[in-house]
Amino acid sequence: MAKIEKVWFNNERIYLLTDNGETLSRPLEAFPVLKEASEADRNDFKIGRFGDDIRWEKLDEDIHISSFYESAKSWYHKTN
Repeated sequence: MAKIEKVWFNNERIYLLTDNGETLSRPLEAFPVLKEASEADRNDFKIGRFGDDIRWEKLDEDIHISSFYESAKSWYHKTN
């Protein structure tokens, strides 16, 4: 599985750049805690040591990269 290299937010979405060059995205609606969080709190995260998850300690929120590969087209957006 790909590893997370970069995380950013834009236009009500969260984006991931992987080590194989893929850009993955989901709407923040899929992650209510992040949707309601301030920009500062959203940007206060750490990528896990294996590169496959993101942790927001202050928000008590975790997201695994696999959630960006779900087949539900309404939530999923991939470029490249």
